[in-house]
Amino acid sequence: MCATSEIRHLQKLQNKLCRRSTCYNIICTQIPAIEAAIAQLQQEQMDNLALRASVAFRERGEKSVGYLKRTIKIRSAQRAIPSLQHPDTNIINSSIPHLHNSVCSFYSSLYTPTLISQVAVDDLLTNLSPSCGLSPQVRDQLTAPITIDELLTQALKI
Repeated sequence: MCATSEIRHLQKLQNKLCRRSTCYNIICTQIPAIEAAIAQLQQEQMDNLALRASVAFRERGEKSVGYLKRTIKIRSAQRAIPSLQHPDTNIINSSIPHLHNSVCSFYSSLYTPTLISQVAVDDLLTNLSPSCGLSPQVRDQLTAPITIDELLTQALKI
């Protein structure tokens, strides 16, 4: 039996006892036990939802199970990736193998170095305004390949 149905069952039992019982001793002994069982089940349900939602919601000692359920639903929707467009084929698909292939292709091309256009670099440098103040030596240093010694020198400065 799930926690929600157990809680409902205990609440029905509690209501039945309150309506039908005329003996004060029965009400005084059984009702607190039922209320404690309901509170324990609600606490377990709330703790479980709080773990799933990564949120501990407490306001004036009250526990909002509905808030936690909504938070779980919203967070799972925010994390879900319904479909992706493959970067190479431009096909949109939502199957798991396609999603995996699309992500792998995207990140492998993202971190793959690409050559720069030397014509574009030369065009940029020739069209710089004289007020920029780049001498031919500085231009040569900017466009020269980076050596291992320069990398090591700069890495040691950090």
